[in-house]
Amino acid sequence: MKNTPTTLTKYTVPQGVVATKTTLHIPEGMDGEEWAKLGQYLRAANDSLELWQADWLKYGKQTYTAEFVSSVVGQLEFPMHGVERLELLGEVLPQHRPAEVTKEHILVAGKRCADDKEREVWLNTAVIEGLTPRELQASIRAHEVIRIDMDKRTDRKSTRLNSSHVSESRMPS
Repeated sequence: MKNTPTTLTKYTVPQGVVATKTTLHIPEGMDGEEWAKLGQYLRAANDSLELWQADWLKYGKQTYTAEFVSSVVGQLEFPMHGVERLELLGEVLPQHRPAEVTKEHILVAGKRCADDKEREVWLNTAVIEGLTPRELQASIRAHEVIRIDMDKRTDRKSTRLNSSHVSESRMPS
């Protein structure tokens, strides 16, 4: 899992900072602590932007007509593969996205899990077990935690996932 210098749960921009398409205007006299917070915001915003876009797209699809959403997305020139990625990210509810996982983990859960509960269980399992996105994908397919030995390129199974947390239709017989 990716280590970031600071994990932020809320983002705030210091007063007086103005962002344009090409420039970040920082007010004269900003103290070092505020400047450091601005750096933390920029790092966190970069890591979060795609998830924010996914939430924006999901809201639009739930609130407006398909024609309107399609028109706006087209005007903004999101590449089609980018829209598909945003839709997968948007499948995972914000409250089911642990801060400790990467966007790739969220993509795997959005694509491979059948429902919100299953996504929540698997993403929490990824945190607890320290799974890579590739291990998470293999684990969801196998319905148990799978470790991938990167040195030998072989899979080895470990802990069996508690079946009471995953929908019965997704568990092996």
